[in-house]
Amino acid sequence: MRNISAHQRIYESIIEDISLNKYEHGDVLPSENDMIELFKVSRTPIRQALKKLENDGYIYKVQGKGSIVAERKPQEDWINMSGFRESYNLEWGKISAQTIGLQIKQENEYSSLFNSSSNNVIFLQRIRYLDDKPIFYMEHYISIDIPYSIFENNLHFSSIQQLLVEQANIRLVKAEDTLEAVIADEYLSMHLQIEAGTPLLKGSRISQSESQRIFNVDIFYTLTDKWKYKSTFTYS
Repeated sequence: MRNISAHQRIYESIIEDISLNKYEHGDVLPSENDMIELFKVSRTPIRQALKKLENDGYIYKVQGKGSIVAERKPQEDWINMSGFRESYNLEWGKISAQTIGLQIKQENEYSSLFNSSSNNVIFLQRIRYLDDKPIFYMEHYISIDIPYSIFENNLHFSSIQQLLVEQANIRLVKAEDTLEAVIADEYLSMHLQIEAGTPLLKGSRISQSESQRIFNVDIFYTLTDKWKYKSTFTYS
């Protein structure tokens, strides 16, 4: 048997319950006090497990209600939208994300895409890690019509597509990608912990909702020696 920590055991147990549909989308998980009785542990590993479940996108928190089961496993959404399918399937359990910047800024180019009456957009800067090493630097430009509090309250979300579904009832159904080779400048080299001049892959994505409206533009930079981008097309 594996010798695993208490919080990892709780984490895996809840994931198994979700996969077996014991807990379905929208269900509220047992309270911390109930979990203490259920797993026979202190409050600390319960909170550690819940935080990891939240960071990995299996649950999200609603004030006054507790921990809610997310619509679907985050890797299904992120892998499909990212194009890095094989790598993420193999390494998902070692991947995490963190918001390092959140602000409202003026951005005429993107606000015009959003058909907003304001020139302001929500600007997010995030880093995705593998085994605590940075592998993606990401920037998100988001319509000012989306509540700012969604991003303030979810600094470690796994997928912006999933977050918009769960917190704003906006489902993204179509995306246009642009890929190009770039060289890391000082800013990117600092965040990705690489030397300036290192080759990178830059991706830009414009996504549309079911109503054909654009709510966000996502840009990412990743190391070309770490990931292979794969795209699947259906011919009509």
